[in-house]
Amino acid sequence: MKNSDPFRAAFFVFMGDFFFSLLTGSGKPLVSVFFIE
Repeated sequence: MKNSDPFRAAFFVFMGDFFFSLLTGSGKPLVSVFFIE
């Protein structure tokens, strides 16, 4: 595995969570909640 893999995985997780929030119609992505709190 390359060093960029963790960053790439985090990017896909963030994008996936953002897209999931749009599908579920929730106010904001779960990732933003974790960062805020």
